[in-house]
Amino acid sequence: MKKPALRVFIRVDASIKIGVGHVMRCLTLANTLKKNGADVSFICRDYPGHLQVFIQKQGFDVELLRQHQDGYAIHDGGSEYSGWLGVSWQQDAEETKKFLRLQSVDWLIIDHYGIDFRWHKCMRSHTKKIMVIDDLANRNLHCDLLLDQTYGREKNRYSALVHGKSELLLGTGYALIRPEFKKLRQKAIAKRNNRECVSRVLVSMGSMDPDNLTSLVLAGLGNVNWKENPIVDVVLGSKAPGLQSVINQAKKHSLIVNVLENVDNMPNLMLSADLAIGAGGTTSWERCSLGLPTLLVKLADNQTEVISVLVKAGTARRVFDIKNDLVKECNNFVHNPTLMSELSENAFKVADGQGAELTAIKILPDISRDGGQITIRNANMNDAEIIHKWQLNPLTRRHFLDPATPEYDKHLIWLDKVLAIPTDFFYIIEYDNEPAGVLRLSHKCNEINNYHLVSIYVSPDHYRLGLGATALGYCDRLFSGNELRAEILKKNIASKNLFLKCGYVKNSEHDLYIKNPQNRTVYL
Repeated sequence: MKKPALRVFIRVDASIKIGVGHVMRCLTLANTLKKNGADVSFICRDYPGHLQVFIQKQGFDVELLRQHQDGYAIHDGGSEYSGWLGVSWQQDAEETKKFLRLQSVDWLIIDHYGIDFRWHKCMRSHTKKIMVIDDLANRNLHCDLLLDQTYGREKNRYSALVHGKSELLLGTGYALIRPEFKKLRQKAIAKRNNRECVSRVLVSMGSMDPDNLTSLVLAGLGNVNWKENPIVDVVLGSKAPGLQSVINQAKKHSLIVNVLENVDNMPNLMLSADLAIGAGGTTSWERCSLGLPTLLVKLADNQTEVISVLVKAGTARRVFDIKNDLVKECNNFVHNPTLMSELSENAFKVADGQGAELTAIKILPDISRDGGQITIRNANMNDAEIIHKWQLNPLTRRHFLDPATPEYDKHLIWLDKVLAIPTDFFYIIEYDNEPAGVLRLSHKCNEINNYHLVSIYVSPDHYRLGLGATALGYCDRLFSGNELRAEILKKNIASKNLFLKCGYVKNSEHDLYIKNPQNRTVYL
């Protein structure tokens, strides 16, 4: 009997005031859940600038809550964003319940600054689990799963805001970035390494840009001392209030300016660009995944922290005043090309484009042979001790290609170096949220082949539970379309059988097991 699809509802809004970033990142997660078997629907309020038609074109049902005359005026003593609901939280909850009462809801996902723990608790009887997407850490939340994709976010920011049973997915390892960005990452690394000048600039001040800051940016770009005039791509939504003004300005500009509405090729635009000028919203992580140096402009107070951490991480520079600072910063890039290379190198370390799939694995985990949940997550330096312990275990070490046992100090240096390689991936396999093994993919490239070398081991106390096969299945999802290889010692019969079972084909001349996109299941 076919297992019924997981039923997921997402409560999120878009508008001229709110912007479209919340909906866009939820769509990324929704598409990832859908391709892995979930049935996903959206619940949005009928604000000017809502994206109902756009969401529907992505293949999702959208229930639209009616707009009330008070607009954004309702404040109920909650956070400063409580007015974004347009009604009291009680009324919004009751209206949302109407769409859930006749449903069997497995997950209710909320991405809304105007909703807090009161709304969440009110929904408990209408869904099995609640997930919250947030990046403010400014209010109490009541959820089973919390995602905050802010770079460097620490657990202590939420220790007093969520109950003890909430699982936290923190940092840009879980950034909800569309898979198109991940597919272009290798090309972006090659491009950034060979860049000599600023030949193309991408301007993206938010889809709505209600204050028309784009016009100020274009005026500034006309005053930069370019060595060679770049092409400027401006991205705006068709409902942006200043769109026509920008179009008129572009026609008279001293540079070639392309004004692009409702683009669906942002990954390629970012890949083509040498420099971006944009807001500190959700597109920040997309730019980082492609190593795109950025001049950041704050459009809203909720972007302050994101801009601060990106500047501190050396991925971007901040423009406080467009009229006075933009020209100076652009001239700095023109006359100091190594600065762009430094920003790119740091940006690649911030986001790798795997976040949506890793989040989906947490929502839709595979189950072990004894009923435990199997998931994976990005490794970090806090895992150094447990990884070293596993490597010292004779049952594990005997299957390593390098039999030498590493000293702990050298192990720390090695792990820090490996985690910093932008083309490599290092995961911890988890069993019921506890570390249980390692999955590592090292990028290899020569004149003939471009592939990832897979290595995997499970802690001895988690043998025979199916963790290895499940982790390799996750590997297929994360690297669909890529060639995967494994080098296995002749005496390691268990690993040979595992990789053969998971669809790898043995090379006839070497102890090499290969999985091409042509001979495996590809997740669309």
